[in-house]
Amino acid sequence: MIYLAIVCTLVCTLTVYGSTVTINIIIPAPDYPISSIHSMDFWQIAPITVKADVYYDGEVKNVTLFYRYSADNSTWTDGDSYVDTDGSDGWQWYFDFPNGEGYYQFYTIAESVDGKVEVPESVHLWTYNKIASGFLPLHLSPFWNPAPTIFNMNGKLYVIVGAVNKDTNIGTFYGYEWNGTSWVENTTIVNGLPTFTSMPCPEVFYMDSKYFLISGTHQEFYGYEWNGTAWVENTTIVNGLPDIFSGVEDGYPTVYNMSNTFYLITGAYDGCFYGYEWNGTSWVENTTIVNGLPDVGFDSAPDVFKFGDKYYLITGTSYGTFFLFLWNGYRWTSCPMDGVDVGDISMPEVFIKDGLYYMISGCSNFFLDRNFEGFVLLGKPRLSTAVDLYSPQSQIDSIFVLHSGYANNMVTISATSTDTMSGVKNVTLFYRYSADNSTWTDGDSYVDTNGSDGWQWYFDFPNGEGYYQFYTIAYDNVGREENYTSIWIKTTSPDIEEDVYYVDPTVFFMNNTYYTIFGYYNSSDAGFIGYEWNGTSWVKNISIVNGLPSFDPSYVHPHHPKVFEMDDKYYLIYGEMELVNPTPDVYGYEWNGTSWVENNSIISGITPVQNFNPEVFIMNGTYYLIASDDDANFYGYEWNGTAWVENTTIVNGLPGGGAPTVFKMDSTYYLILGTLHYIYGFYWTGNMWVQDDDIVSGLTDLEGVSFEPADFIMNDTIELMIGWYNYTAPIDPKTYFLTVEAENSVTFDETPPVLNVDPIPYWKQTPQYINISATDNFELEKISLYYRYSDDNETWSQWILHNETTSPPWSANWTFNFPDGTKFYQLRVTAIDKALNKQWIILKCAKPIPCYFSYEGEMINGSTLTFFDKTDISTHTKWIINEETVAEQTFPNGSHPPFNLIHTFNISNIYNVTLYVYNQTFDIENTYTVQLTIDKLIPLRKSQHGIGINYIAVPFNISMSAKDFVTMIGLQEGEWLHMYNESTNTWQSLWVHNGQIIGDDFTLQPWQVVAVTISQQRNITINIDDIVQQTMNTSQYKTLEAGYHYLSWSNETGTDAKNMTSIGLETGEWVFKYDLYNETWLAYRIGYGGDDFMIKPYDCFVVYVNNTRNIIIGGV
Repeated sequence: MIYLAIVCTLVCTLTVYGSTVTINIIIPAPDYPISSIHSMDFWQIAPITVKADVYYDGEVKNVTLFYRYSADNSTWTDGDSYVDTDGSDGWQWYFDFPNGEGYYQFYTIAESVDGKVEVPESVHLWTYNKIASGFLPLHLSPFWNPAPTIFNMNGKLYVIVGAVNKDTNIGTFYGYEWNGTSWVENTTIVNGLPTFTSMPCPEVFYMDSKYFLISGTHQEFYGYEWNGTAWVENTTIVNGLPDIFSGVEDGYPTVYNMSNTFYLITGAYDGCFYGYEWNGTSWVENTTIVNGLPDVGFDSAPDVFKFGDKYYLITGTSYGTFFLFLWNGYRWTSCPMDGVDVGDISMPEVFIKDGLYYMISGCSNFFLDRNFEGFVLLGKPRLSTAVDLYSPQSQIDSIFVLHSGYANNMVTISATSTDTMSGVKNVTLFYRYSADNSTWTDGDSYVDTNGSDGWQWYFDFPNGEGYYQFYTIAYDNVGREENYTSIWIKTTSPDIEEDVYYVDPTVFFMNNTYYTIFGYYNSSDAGFIGYEWNGTSWVKNISIVNGLPSFDPSYVHPHHPKVFEMDDKYYLIYGEMELVNPTPDVYGYEWNGTSWVENNSIISGITPVQNFNPEVFIMNGTYYLIASDDDANFYGYEWNGTAWVENTTIVNGLPGGGAPTVFKMDSTYYLILGTLHYIYGFYWTGNMWVQDDDIVSGLTDLEGVSFEPADFIMNDTIELMIGWYNYTAPIDPKTYFLTVEAENSVTFDETPPVLNVDPIPYWKQTPQYINISATDNFELEKISLYYRYSDDNETWSQWILHNETTSPPWSANWTFNFPDGTKFYQLRVTAIDKALNKQWIILKCAKPIPCYFSYEGEMINGSTLTFFDKTDISTHTKWIINEETVAEQTFPNGSHPPFNLIHTFNISNIYNVTLYVYNQTFDIENTYTVQLTIDKLIPLRKSQHGIGINYIAVPFNISMSAKDFVTMIGLQEGEWLHMYNESTNTWQSLWVHNGQIIGDDFTLQPWQVVAVTISQQRNITINIDDIVQQTMNTSQYKTLEAGYHYLSWSNETGTDAKNMTSIGLETGEWVFKYDLYNETWLAYRIGYGGDDFMIKPYDCFVVYVNNTRNIIIGGV
């Protein structure tokens, strides 16, 4: 199509010094053709037709379409060109995106018959255009210097004009809106804007999802933000902009976004330019962004616009002319600007409308009183588009098995989705549900439109416990849907009440209800059965088969009924399988509202055959019938309005015989064919059926001999009911729905397993037998037997695994043989299912006879310890210390209170304390032994007058040096140790001096008596574990010669002086003991008397004997 450019004549009347002058301003049309490509959507998914218009007042010879291609929208390559020499139907080209998926840019070049050729991308050629100038008032008198800003907000185009009153110098804002054909005044769009005492120069821009207006004035900048109904002051948006420019007046701002950064360039009265960059909170000076811009005289009024992929700055001046600059990446470079001059103080604003670039310029001329001029750009940028040829992909990330134990039964399901071009718009999660992992129902879908945090959904198992299958389908931003694999999934089917051997279904929708009619036979009957869908299941409905005949199954079996709707009527066609004297037959019926009545017109034109298997479907507005016979032949018919006429094309490609059903999915027709033992799938190419077994995916597990399928649509889902011919046993039909193959399966199970454990006796000497069994509503993972043991029936060991079963059968008879001996036991039988639900039972038992004790007390000689009996079924209990029974008791009933032991350990030693128990009923005994270390306490004391002579015994059964003993007991500075040497009848001594041990170096024997002289009283505790590792023998075997002997008492119990005959002293011999407190020696003569004093464990004493003899003291 060719548009003739108008040669415009402006008739202007002006008054000059009282005289009226008429001026005709003629702006010539361009002398070459201008072509413009029709706008189109950026994203495309298929070949397109590119159209263009041509503006020229001469004859156009041809228009050439050029394109270039980029895979990444950054690096471009030139493509081919396409010439259209016939514009009678408009200039147009079929474009099939020859480079494949990617980005494309187009432009056209028109050539006239007289050889004029269009210049592409000519940004400097502008011409006067009334659409840009005539829509605004030409006479705003007495206002002048109008400064426009044009913007698109919420799909509407607005102009706000700032102008100043020549008489009062008051600046005011005016608003206009484009109504589709012209600009009309709109006062709402300037709500909230004030007046100024100078000329306002507004600039509206969109940033951070908000609209802002910055206005320059004679003195400073003012900022405003649109709140939806009015402009409200916003001082933040002018942060960083100065009040004046170094004393230079006026501000003419333009704001633009380049590479995701906002810039502001303002002109000024001085004709210079000033640049700023927005840092997120304020404008900061940027001198680079005004590189190359010259001083244009006075009143520089810039506007930056993008043309194609380049940025241009056009500026007005006080002379009415314009200057044009191109940004080359680091500076502005001058470009020619032709055909534009408005006279005085030009203030331009460039905008795009209908794919063309327009410019409105405010202008001031006292003589012409002309306020606006409009221009259209004769050049044009490349038109960009992109083609998205491939569907998006998605995949569920998490692969899980069974779930339980989630808070509120909630899990997060996530998916990954990609698209090579337009990007993923949303991903939908679908699920289906089954209570038995066999029959499935469709569930809801959940859409995620925000993939910034990954595509994910919160799923709370809305159908409760059961089996769930999930899949996702992604959609990209051009509307493409993800490719997916279809599969048939079993759903709710009718339960045929009769024992039928042949089930041949047809399913149809009539009067807002779904029905199915089966042809059937059994041993006593043959005919038709009807069912109705009640919303959740199929229920028998005998009225839907009213009027249909019944048969003797010995002679006739009804074959493959088909119900279909045509011309608002419902018809039924079926064939017969005659067992005796077979003849070809086909029958037709029509539903009259209450029953089926025979109607032969609906089978008009059909040639009857034996075992007629009909399928009726509508394709492209035409009804077709496909049928097979007993000889495996197919017959095709087409309905001509009154009868069926043969159409062999409609059965092209079908193999021999079978029961067909046809349905449409995604603009493709499919045929499923049931045959003897197998089921096949086909799709229609337009002239033949081609085998495609993908369409029968999921139907391979069917039973039966001969398959009889029937398709139907329920709730926008394609469903398939399959019956069959089975000679041996009745089989109910199965129903399937066609859906997307699941990516993941999950079973939601929150019910613990059911666990059964036979009881066991508590006390048992022989092994226990643990009989268990477990069941689960879904699937078990394992059953386990754990045990723990205790000596006191209070403190227990960790649980220990004894037996485990991880596969069916989920039962066991385990033998428990008390692996840790005679103790108390707890047995925990645990069943865990695949969802990690647990059920357990605790059994208690004990192997006779448990034996245990605890104790408390200070572990030093002279302390009393209490031992607590923890047994309760002993008939005979004994306490044994170092193999000596110290207490025992019998309990005839075998049940008794604790038989505790209180014992004082006078001698420091290592003791084995044993509790022995015996149960006469079970004839079993047990012991429990603890080894105790009783440390040695050595008290060092002074007399009442401060004398510190202490006689002590070396408390060990080993020899050691005197110096080691001094170190062990920690003698302090100035303290002494003395030993009487009976061989030499002399005292040997050591003392501590200046931290050193000085004196005789002699050896101390076990139970040797030494005298220790101290300066300070104290207790010394010796840890005997550091000296001995086993029980010490405290027996002393000594040979005493006539005279005095220093001895120590090593017996566990004490004695008195008069009983010293027990160690072999005779009448007339003496016993002495030093009384430290009173600083005196006590004496007793055997057989005569004297001081009657006690000799306690570890006491030192002196004896005088008259002759040589051997003695024994103590004994362990």
